[in-house]
Amino acid sequence: MANDLELAWTAFLAAQEIDDTVASYAKIRAAASLAEDTSGRAAFDGLHEAMRAGGASHRFMQLMKLLAERWAPAPSSEMTPLRVVVSGAGPIGLRAAVECALGGDEVTVIEKRFVFSRVNILLLWACTADDLINCGAKAFLPGFSSKNDILHLGTRQMQLVLLKSALLLGV
Repeated sequence: MANDLELAWTAFLAAQEIDDTVASYAKIRAAASLAEDTSGRAAFDGLHEAMRAGGASHRFMQLMKLLAERWAPAPSSEMTPLRVVVSGAGPIGLRAAVECALGGDEVTVIEKRFVFSRVNILLLWACTADDLINCGAKAFLPGFSSKNDILHLGTRQMQLVLLKSALLLGV
């Protein structure tokens, strides 16, 4: 099982398109024995536990620790998580999905395209780069930093970072 998890994680990190990312995430879930209907915090915790038991890489553990620290406290028993549908997997839609998931909501993202086709390079504010780092950008783009004088990132790369983080959060 550990080898399957490791191979799936490696494929997930390397994925550059929506379908490859989703397929490799499905393999991670299967190797971690997560039920198909598991989502949200339960999916995140199940994946985290399976990877920890399988001797996960330092990079994975740092990413999961970063995301876990940002997760909202568990809602009281009287509160029911919202069921949120995000229309569009652009940078804003994916960032909203990540934020809703971190808030404890059950999130589904709907996207009509099969590829991230935007190729424009964005000049980022330092606070935007910091936000992307807090969403896991360093795990998926190791050379990315908010300390550079000029911060550039492609829209496509931003979408991949946010998609991967959203999937790990059980979106």
